Amino acid sequence: MFAAAASSRQNIEKFNDYYAKPFQFATQLERIFAGLLLIALGGFVATADLNLLTGKNFLFAALFMLLARPLSGLIALGKMKLSGLEKSAIAFLGIRGFGSFYYLAYAQNNGTFENIGLLWSIVTLTVVISLFIHGNSATLAMDTLDKRYLHRRRSRQRRKRSVQ
Repeated sequence: MFAAAASSRQNIEKFNDYYAKPFQFATQLERIFAGLLLIALGGFVATADLNLLTGKNFLFAALFMLLARPLSGLIALGKMKLSGLEKSAIAFLGIRGFGSFYYLAYAQNNGTFENIGLLWSIVTLTVVISLFIHGNSATLAMDTLDKRYLHRRRSRQRRKRSVQ
């Protein structure tokens, strides 16, 4: 679904006034739901077994977020008509980590695992670290992309005017 949305968005004018109100509404809903999910995550972290958080788990979470996820994102975006900066931003920021809880719960209900508590701790640790890292860098990355997009758009408009 993410790839389909990213692909179809290439054909839509990004800063069209028609899309401003629905976008604003969707952004507000997203923030409300994100806040509720953060409260639930805080409750889960408060009741977690902190003995499961070892140096190996922190290393795994860091390697996953800073190496495995961005590399797999770049590979997945390889054929898309996006700039290198756009591909890098999408690959680094990725999709929201809350889906990981769903997939782990599904796996837990449909399989057997030796130490499911350890898996829950690693996934929770990864999501919490991701919230800090990506939460603080997403605005900067999106502002940079927006500035580049506007600069390219203005350059194209100037070239069109000079040709006419």
